[in-house]
Amino acid sequence: MTDITKLQLLHPSASDQNYRKRRQEIAKLSRTGQNPIYSSAENQIWAFCFEKLSQLQDKYAWSQLLKNKGYLNLDPHSIPTFDTINKSLLNLSGFRFEPVAGLVSGKKFLSKLGDKIMLSTQYIRHGSNPFYTPEPDIIHEILGHAVSFANPKLAEINLIFGKIAQKASSSNLKKLGKLYWFTIEFGLIKDGNDVKAYGAGLLSSIEEMSGALEDSTKHKMFDIQQIFDTNYDFYNIQNEYFVLPSLDILKKALQENFAKYLKISK
Repeated sequence: MTDITKLQLLHPSASDQNYRKRRQEIAKLSRTGQNPIYSSAENQIWAFCFEKLSQLQDKYAWSQLLKNKGYLNLDPHSIPTFDTINKSLLNLSGFRFEPVAGLVSGKKFLSKLGDKIMLSTQYIRHGSNPFYTPEPDIIHEILGHAVSFANPKLAEINLIFGKIAQKASSSNLKKLGKLYWFTIEFGLIKDGNDVKAYGAGLLSSIEEMSGALEDSTKHKMFDIQQIFDTNYDFYNIQNEYFVLPSLDILKKALQENFAKYLKISK
C-alpha cells in the first residue's frame, strides 16, 4: 500500500463523496494558480478552528512566534487567499505561498523553500473532525506556516533547509526531512523557564498542541543525531517531541551537519 493510499483510507473524508469532489475542484484551481471562492461551510470550519487555535497559541506557542502574527491581518471569519497572505509575507520575510493540488515529494517541497516559496494546499479539513487532520490543509498552511514565516529567524531557518535540500544527496535529504519534521513541523522550544510550541504542525492542531506540552508527554532535548535515528508517524499524533534550547542551536546544527551544501567551513 502506498503512503498516499494509506492516507486516503485514514482520512475522515474517505467515504464523503461530496467532500472529495470539492477537493478535486480546488485541486484543479491550484494547478492553474487560482484562488478558490470558499463556501460558507468552509468558512465556518475556518472560523471555528481560528478561534480555538488562537486561544491555544496564546497559551502554548513560543512568545517570539506571536509577535509578528498580527501583521498577517488574518480575518477570523473568512479564509484568506494566498494573494492576501503573500502581500504581508513579502514585506515580513520575502516568502510567498504557491498553491499545489496535493502532497508533493519531500525533495520538491523542501527545495522550494530555498527560493522562499512555500508549496501549499488550499483545501480545508473535513468538518467531521476539525480538531486534527492527518495531512496539511489551508489551516495548517496559514495558522502554522504563515505564522512561522512572519518570524524573521524561523523564515531564515526555513530558507537554510531549502538551500540544503536543493543540493543534498538522497541519504542526506532523508536526514534533512526528519530534522524538518521534528523541528519546523513538530518542534518545541525553551521560552524562558517554560517549554512552548513553534512547529507548524502543532500550531495548527487543536488536538495536539496542548497535548504536546502535557507533563506526561515524552520530551527529549534536541539532539540532531538522535533525530536522524528516529522515525516519525505521518498519520497520527506524535508520541515524542524534541525540545530546542534556541533557534540559534538549530541554525548551527544545520550549518555544521550540512556544511558542504551551504559552501561554508565547519
